Amino acid sequence: MQIAVNLSALQFRQPGLAEQVAAALAETGLPAADLDLEITESTLVADPESAIATMQRIKAMGVKFSVDDFGTGYSSLAYLKRFPMDTLKIDRAFVRDCHEGGRDASLLATGGRLDVSLQEAA
Repeated sequence: MQIAVNLSALQFRQPGLAEQVAAALAETGLPAADLDLEITESTLVADPESAIATMQRIKAMGVKFSVDDFGTGYSSLAYLKRFPMDTLKIDRAFVRDCHEGGRDASLLATGGRLDVSLQEAA
């Protein structure tokens, strides 16, 4: 069983987040590989270097990261490559008309796998 936990920007920036995650894993017995922490694109771009450092400390435990609501902010896929994420969840508004072809469809043409979560941003 895999568990996904949404972290707010405030929670993600708390000092000692990695230690809190480690303690929660130890207390619950949940394997780190079964925990997926979800953060928004805007949380990452607010302080990229700090976000990368935090993510690396937590990923070293085996925890996964998903970036939620991509397409609601102003960052690019090239910019997001800097972050050690496992899944990119693209907002519905970004892909809504891709089935109709044209420019929107070409944005999602890939040679590999693309995981898309069709959820509206809050």
